[in-house]
Amino acid sequence: MVFDEEFVQGQTASAAVKQAWDNFLASLTGSTYTQVTISGSEDSTGVTCSDPAKVNQLACALNTNAAVSVSCNGRTWNFYAAGTSLEFNSNQLGDTSGNVCQNTGYTVRPKIGNGDWGSAGGGTCNAPSQSIRVEFS
Repeated sequence: MVFDEEFVQGQTASAAVKQAWDNFLASLTGSTYTQVTISGSEDSTGVTCSDPAKVNQLACALNTNAAVSVSCNGRTWNFYAAGTSLEFNSNQLGDTSGNVCQNTGYTVRPKIGNGDWGSAGGGTCNAPSQSIRVEFS
């Protein structure tokens, strides 16, 4: 399952991107996943969680809109409500702060309602135009 969309600096995500995010979250059901990766044009390698139990816990949380925080591959992976939006991120181990602008982050929040939709490897607020990809495989 893949979410891979383009974001424009200073603009809210388009209606099509928001719908793609909703469709992606709804699709994370009925499968067993072995890894999840957040990447994009700022960092094509990105960051990966490869513990199947934790990956499936994340997929279930995204699908059911349930807050979760797990440690995997030296990072903290979080999913939670960020205001009226939903945020999925991967931070350095131990950092569970939410809705915070980071200099280098892996954050996806396309429905936030402003231009702070995240980044895959760069600043997570007012980020430069880029693609962001989330893949469960």
